[in-house]
Amino acid sequence: MMFEVMKQITRKKTLKKMTILELVMLGIMVFIYAMVAFYRLGDHEIPNTQYTCSDVASFEFPKEHSEITKVMCYIGEKDAFLFSLEESEDLIHWSNVSVVDDEEQIPTKLKEVKAKRVFSWQTLHCSIMAPYVRLVAKDEKAVLRELVFWDENGNRLLPDNSDKYKQLFDEQKICPKVSTYMDSTIFDELFYARTAYEYLHGLKWCERTHPPMGKLIVALGIRIFGMNPFGWRFMGVLFGVFMLFLMYFFMRRLCDRRWVCFLATALLSLDFMHFTQTRINTIDVYVTFFIMLMYYFVLCFVQTPYYDSSLRKCLGYILACGISTGFACATKWTGVYAIAGVWLFFIYGMVKEYLQYRYACENPEGESGGISHSFVMEQFKGKYGKILFSFIGCMILVPMVIYACSYLKFSDGTAHGWFRKMMDNQFYMYHFHSNVENLHYYSSWNFEWPTMKRPIGYSLVQISEHMQSCIFAFGNPVIWWSGILALLYMLYRIMKKKDRIACFFVLAYCSQFLPWGYVSRMTFIYHYFTCVPFVIGMIAYTFACMDRADCGKNRKRTKVMTGVFLGIAFGLFSMFYPVISGCPVKTSYVKKYLMWREQWEFYDKFYETKKRIFK
Repeated sequence: MMFEVMKQITRKKTLKKMTILELVMLGIMVFIYAMVAFYRLGDHEIPNTQYTCSDVASFEFPKEHSEITKVMCYIGEKDAFLFSLEESEDLIHWSNVSVVDDEEQIPTKLKEVKAKRVFSWQTLHCSIMAPYVRLVAKDEKAVLRELVFWDENGNRLLPDNSDKYKQLFDEQKICPKVSTYMDSTIFDELFYARTAYEYLHGLKWCERTHPPMGKLIVALGIRIFGMNPFGWRFMGVLFGVFMLFLMYFFMRRLCDRRWVCFLATALLSLDFMHFTQTRINTIDVYVTFFIMLMYYFVLCFVQTPYYDSSLRKCLGYILACGISTGFACATKWTGVYAIAGVWLFFIYGMVKEYLQYRYACENPEGESGGISHSFVMEQFKGKYGKILFSFIGCMILVPMVIYACSYLKFSDGTAHGWFRKMMDNQFYMYHFHSNVENLHYYSSWNFEWPTMKRPIGYSLVQISEHMQSCIFAFGNPVIWWSGILALLYMLYRIMKKKDRIACFFVLAYCSQFLPWGYVSRMTFIYHYFTCVPFVIGMIAYTFACMDRADCGKNRKRTKVMTGVFLGIAFGLFSMFYPVISGCPVKTSYVKKYLMWREQWEFYDKFYETKKRIFK
């Protein structure tokens, strides 16, 4: 039966023209999302001057000074280094200062500290009463951009000899009382922000475990807004905004029903993963965007038969798909997973058009859909082969060229040529991902992602005894859990109704999800991000199918259900906003209302230990 459907000669997909009202409503929806997404994205200023401590830096305080309970230092772009703090009453006898590093998950008194999170404030809790304090570098050329001493009342203490170390104490006002995502790198941002900085300054790249394209995009935001949290996160939010437009046009291609397109766009804007992942400086948003483009253009191609369109338009869709593929693969290797799905859809389109040609040959004098069979036969001879070979070239040569070009400014610290450095990095990436440790506090397996068993924490800071700031990545419960049911419904429509739209969603989803089942290294829930647009598409299409089934007097029922579903999604987004955005919130609220599952640990369970450790 499927082959009989494929034989039918049909016209190209024609979309309704977008009305001014439709454009205005889409613009307002995206604008509101952009305002929320850019709000409190990050500070615009970080310490710039730096001090190189090759040995010891000594600081003098009044003999009777307030107890120093916290030391904060800002680390720049330099490599990690070890240092310790020492105190003395007489400049002769020195003793180590025990500190608790906020970077450590389990609070422990340390004698030595490793400065490791670049472009970040590192907080050390301690108890210093002696008038003389010194910082002892354990490595050569230890570099700090700022050093701040705090007393128990939250006041900055400036050493009497601060003029001797001007670079360490000239930007004290930038230092926050408590460091959060607003002023520092979080999670893997320390790799991507630093590498973008290194690219802009012609330095050796530290992050070489993924292809360069993502870092180049990040560098564009830094070039525009400077090396600061807002600058290194800007492009991610911008691409998140672009994803909303793309989602709308994607659904227009599939359903061409305005309310379904708006529904899908609204659900994507309300999904926690989309919101969180686009607001932090990682490369997953870029590869997800380019994967969506890949499927969008192959869909355009399948919906544009050769006999009802110009060859230029068909080849244009193929070239655009190839370019999107190149950018996706040059951003992250997960883009390769999408290629399998894209090739399947292309093969489907070519087989369909060949069957239509054979059908036309069986009745050359006939006509279907206003197109004469003789015309179909004539166009086949002039276009089919060109389209076939163009696709093969565009999906192999074009991505290879783009991938290779992304390495033109790549630097691994060697004097090798461009090609040698690119090839060496392929082996480096493969070796790295093949030997990643399988233990991480936030790791999870792919079959756990749809149920959100283990969200991943990017930032978790206890601002005070009752207030906290945290950023976790997971999905909007009503969207992700309903997505499981929508997937099952799509499978039903494929088996019972031979639904080609449902087949498109399922194949696109599976091409992104199933390969992770064969990955033995540790994985995280953010790897599911590439599947999220297709999950949302399946949900929106489910409502569209329900609406068609409820035609007549029951049609309002689907609209009401859609409104209720969208309202619940919005309510949950508002409810969980503090734990996906980093917005300060009461810890009691998080514990009482947001911890729906045992592993949803949205608070610092070691905060009380840190408070008591020096008492």
